[in-house]
Amino acid sequence: TPTIYGDYSITMDLWLDVKSISTELKNSNNFKYALTTDPNSCTSEVVKSGTFKGKNTNNKVELFNYMGYNTTTTDTYYLYIWLDKAETDASTMDQEFSLSLNGICTDAPPPDTYVVYTEEDTTLRFYNNNSDASQVSNNINNYNVTTLDNNIEKIEDLIIDEKDKKYIDLENVTYTNANQLPWYEYRESITRVIFEDEIMPVSMNYWFNGMINVEHIDVSKIDTSKITNMGGLFSSVGSNVTDSFEIVGLDNWNTSNVTNIGNMFEKSGVSATIWDIGDLSGWDVSKVTSYGNFNNWVQDKIIPPIWNTGS
Repeated sequence: TPTIYGDYSITMDLWLDVKSISTELKNSNNFKYALTTDPNSCTSEVVKSGTFKGKNTNNKVELFNYMGYNTTTTDTYYLYIWLDKAETDASTMDQEFSLSLNGICTDAPPPDTYVVYTEEDTTLRFYNNNSDASQVSNNINNYNVTTLDNNIEKIEDLIIDEKDKKYIDLENVTYTNANQLPWYEYRESITRVIFEDEIMPVSMNYWFNGMINVEHIDVSKIDTSKITNMGGLFSSVGSNVTDSFEIVGLDNWNTSNVTNIGNMFEKSGVSATIWDIGDLSGWDVSKVTSYGNFNNWVQDKIIPPIWNTGS
């Protein structure tokens, strides 16, 4: 049970180091371990379980990674190691092994961006762990939240049902195809995209690609200073919209490290009668090397301004 002073949050990694293990045990399917929160059972409230089959000296067995703790955390874990009664090979009897339980705590939390799609208002919302818990709870509890199953981990410090916490490592992951995005299967149902908190991704290629019914996107809280790839970012966004289409916050984006803007606005809001993405004249595109089809199908709406090219 970790003791934490003040209002700090930490994360913990916990693992077993295999010091030695007999051949008979490492060849068995029944030499097992389980980390649980149940003091009386190795099969209930399981955090992590498995076997030592194939493990060799100096191997590591991960028990958990980036488990978050704060001043209110009182978790206690129980580690069970046993040779299951299903074992029938007599050679596994009276064998020796040596394990070492190790861990590390750090005040650097795991990436903390997460996202929810609410069906009633067809809005995709992005948050981070600095969100006001009551605000997020209200937003989520007032709507049916759709599960987004990519890279889900536990989010600490938010008063929301566990099933409604959708953690996505957006700040460190680069998606190479649109269909890898956690919200991809809901893309045609989404009409609004809102970033409730600031995030700092390293790549945004394809993020909103194919959201054909989106009418409004607010990207003013995205710190783009680390981004290199914006390829296909708004491709086909709002292409089914015939009334008003707008993207808020592009004016202030820092694009000084961006190298790819290919297909970025292709077909975005192509049929909208009211079309507004702000003024891009302040964008620094001095490092851009890929820009094909940047404004394909919407050349009349996006006439590339005289951008700052670093000259």
